[in-house]
Amino acid sequence: MGGTFDPVHHGHLLAAEVVRCHYGLELVVFVPAAISPAKRDARPADGFHRLIMLYLATLSNPGFEVSAYELEREGPSYTVDTIRTFREQEPEAQIYFITGADAALSLPSWQSPEELLSMARFIAVSRPGFSHQSLEQVMQAFPGNLRDRLEVFDIPVVGVSSSEIRRRVRNGNTIKYMVPESVENYIVREKLYLT
Repeated sequence: MGGTFDPVHHGHLLAAEVVRCHYGLELVVFVPAAISPAKRDARPADGFHRLIMLYLATLSNPGFEVSAYELEREGPSYTVDTIRTFREQEPEAQIYFITGADAALSLPSWQSPEELLSMARFIAVSRPGFSHQSLEQVMQAFPGNLRDRLEVFDIPVVGVSSSEIRRRVRNGNTIKYMVPESVENYIVREKLYLT
């Protein structure tokens, strides 16, 4: 599961767990992006803090793991490079990439999207107000043999986003029950998102 995770919240965790159980995945590896090519103007919290929050949030689930791979690399975080590396490490593994359906809409503009779809099956978890039809239109940009490599998976709706959490912290509002308690405590202790 890739993303900025700035910060990780219950929506991320719920999506990962529901997909893991539905598809019978052995493990969901959370991979925080160092520099997201899609969000170059956004300045995420330091990668170290985002990584610690992910460890705190996933610690109690043996089906979750965290990888610092993209944070340790130089330059932008391209999913295709990450999937290539995971494929080299586990050549027999069937790899799924979990992302938000909204992010999947921009898949044709990602680095080497056809190679990416040939190496991993994409699970685009739906969000409130998402139109399945719009993703079907996006997939028309790909050759027929790759179109079934991406599917939309509806998850229970959790109306929370990382940007809303950052805004609430900046404005002095509560984020209790939006993030795991350990993540909330870490944000307060480290004074994250105040500016």
